Amino acid sequence: MKGVQDMGITRIKLQKGLHLVKRGEVWYAEKFAGGRWEYRKSLQTGDLETAKRRLIEEAVSSEPILRNRPAKVAALSLDRAFETYEEWYEKRRKESSQEVTFPVIRSFIKRLGGDTDTRDITQKHLQDYIDSREGCSFWTVKNDFGRVRAFLKWIDKKNAGAIDLHCVRGIELPKDNSVTPEAPSMETVKAILRRVKGHPTLEDLCTVLFETGMRPGEVLALRGVDVNGNLVKIQKRDSDGWSPKSKWSIRTIQVPETVAAILKARKERLFDKAGYVFGLESGKMRHEKYVSAMFRDALRGGKKGKVEMPAEFRGVNLYGLKHAFCSIHAAAVIDGKPNPAYMPLQQLSAYVGHGPGSTHLLERHYADRNAMRAGAPVALLGTSVETTVTAIGVKS
Repeated sequence: MKGVQDMGITRIKLQKGLHLVKRGEVWYAEKFAGGRWEYRKSLQTGDLETAKRRLIEEAVSSEPILRNRPAKVAALSLDRAFETYEEWYEKRRKESSQEVTFPVIRSFIKRLGGDTDTRDITQKHLQDYIDSREGCSFWTVKNDFGRVRAFLKWIDKKNAGAIDLHCVRGIELPKDNSVTPEAPSMETVKAILRRVKGHPTLEDLCTVLFETGMRPGEVLALRGVDVNGNLVKIQKRDSDGWSPKSKWSIRTIQVPETVAAILKARKERLFDKAGYVFGLESGKMRHEKYVSAMFRDALRGGKKGKVEMPAEFRGVNLYGLKHAFCSIHAAAVIDGKPNPAYMPLQQLSAYVGHGPGSTHLLERHYADRNAMRAGAPVALLGTSVETTVTAIGVKS
C-alpha cells in the first residue's frame, strides 16, 4: 500500500482505482474508474485498521454512492418539447417573430420525427437538416439554424440532461456567395411617390418612411402624443401590446421639416391625440400586412387581382423605402460630389434603431466605408430647411 499526506488529507491506494482517503478525522472509501470518481462512502471511523475491516465487511463496491454522474433523465420527445416551447415563446415574443420561428422548428421536427427522443439528437441530424436547405440563401439558412439552435438550448435549460448540446457545435453553413440586392434608387422612389400621390394614406406614409428610415410598423404605431414638433418618440406601449423591434429601437429622433409638417397635419385631425396618426377610422392601428397589400395594389395602378406589377416596381416593398433612406445617407459621394445628406454609420445606425454592434449590416448593404463627413439627416424631397440638430437618443 502506498500512502500520501497532503494538507490534512491521507490517501492510501489499495488497488488500481480504489483508495482509502482520510478527510479530517474520518476515513472514506473512494473508487476511480472511467476517468472520474465513481463513488465515495464514509467508513465512519478515524482508525485505519477499522476502516480496512469495514471496507471488506460492508462490500462498498456493491452499493456505490455515485458521484459526477447525472441522474437519469426521463425520455422527452421533440413533439412534447415543442408544445412546451411554443407556450413559453408565445408569452414572450411578438406575433411576427412567432410567424417565422414556428414553421422552421416544425420543419426540423418533421425531418427527425416528432417521437424522436431529444437525447438521441446528434450533430449529424443538424448537419443533414442544414444540407437539406440547399437552394436557400446563406442568410435564410443561418437565421433558421439559429432558431433551431435556440430551441435545442431551451430544451437543455428547462430539462437538464435532456439533450447533448454538442449536437449544435461545428455545423458547417453554406458559403455566402450572394450579391446584396440594391436599394431602390432615387428615381424609383420618386416614381413610387408619383404613383401613390393623392392616396389618403400612402402618400403621407411613403414620404415619412423615405424621409426618416423608420420601419413601417414604427410609423403605423405612431400616436399623436408621440409627435412634438420635429421630434418623434418611438417607445414601447403596454396598453395596445405594440413594442419596437428591440431595445435599441426605443428612441427619439429629429425628423425633417417635410415630415414634421405631415405628422402635424395628421395629428391636428385627431379628436383623441392618443390615437394613431395613421390609424383606421375606427381608431384601431392599421396592420402592416394589409398596408403592404394596399401599397402593392397602388403600384399596380390601383388594380387588384392578377394585374402584373410594372417592371420598375418589382421587388419593391415598404421596407425598400427604409433601405433607400439608408443607402442615400450612407453615401459620402454621389455622382462624384460630396453628399450633403451623408451620416456616419454610428449615427445612421442609431437613427434607424439598430443596435450599436450592427453597423456591419449597414456596411454590407449601403455604406461607403471611406466616408468621413458628419451630418444630420436632411430632407431628401423638396427644399431642405436649416434646423438645430437635436442629439439622437432615448428620452428619459
